[in-house]
Amino acid sequence: MIEFDPDQIEHEAIRAHYQRVNRRGVAMARAIAETFPDRPPVRFVFEEGDSFNAFAGREERGYLLRMAKPVPYLLLILFDRLLGDPRLLPWLDSQGEAFTEYELPFVLDPADFSRRGRWSIRLTGIRSFASSMLADIAIAFIQMHELGHVLCGHVDANQALTGRHAMAEIYDKGGGRSRAQSARERIWESDADAVAAGLLEQYLRELEAATQTDDKTRQVFGRGEHAIEHLLALAIMSLFALFAYIRGARYSLRRQTSHPHPYLRAQYTKNMLMTVARRAWPLDLDAFGEFLDLRIDEMLTALEAVGLSKNELFDDAYIARSERQLDVLMKKRTKYRSSASTRSWIFWD
Repeated sequence: MIEFDPDQIEHEAIRAHYQRVNRRGVAMARAIAETFPDRPPVRFVFEEGDSFNAFAGREERGYLLRMAKPVPYLLLILFDRLLGDPRLLPWLDSQGEAFTEYELPFVLDPADFSRRGRWSIRLTGIRSFASSMLADIAIAFIQMHELGHVLCGHVDANQALTGRHAMAEIYDKGGGRSRAQSARERIWESDADAVAAGLLEQYLRELEAATQTDDKTRQVFGRGEHAIEHLLALAIMSLFALFAYIRGARYSLRRQTSHPHPYLRAQYTKNMLMTVARRAWPLDLDAFGEFLDLRIDEMLTALEAVGLSKNELFDDAYIARSERQLDVLMKKRTKYRSSASTRSWIFWD
């Protein structure tokens, strides 16, 4: 593993974004050290590489969270392209002077870097700001998800059960995984998502406060007394876009992931995030539901326009089948969660 130093990036805005991600990784590690002083330290790094991936593993002195160098850049471009569709977040100006404008061949499938499309991107200032913020929510979730694998004891349990020192979000097919191991890893991934949803609360709390003081943040996320409900809907929408983007890896001939389908993963993550949010805020659930329906519909339209979603699949039968699959996932949690329970740093209700 070769570490990548974001200070090497020449483009000022992109370098600043990577530095923000890196600072958050350092702050997460510091907070974990303060909360669990008797545990080995956690470290976050970017690593050199050409593929979209993230890892949680062990190193000699403690735990290492690694994010492949392309991840923040690819997500910045993805959200730039999505926000170029005026049907997504339609209240934001899309006709004014261009703040961001470029054209490039973009990777449509992170599991197949040969599948590319020519994307022309033009964004107004407020849409460029919204793109950066939504991409950062997705990137923060990835960081928190990898930390979740450490806190849940998955890294240590995985090493004990398989001999592997690290867990990858996207990995080669095969590798001697049994059906039981695949089922166990799917539950572990859902638990890491649950931890990430809980950790995301503080991030969203800071965004909510910013809607009171910063005009751009208010334009994107604010809805008066329903700002937190709208912010939660936008966060879930951005995570659905993240899950949709990496979905191709599961069906690739060469790569796969232990995560379920993006819609199912988004439903589970939404439920976990709302469990945390209802403890933190007095939510108007009707307002949240209305916001979420609108934002998800807009995102599905934008994703389909760039070839990342087939919306005809999302009929009533598909949704009902997904809900049954979610029920099955929830029932299996207790069985497979116990495989890491003795190494877990945290305990489940």
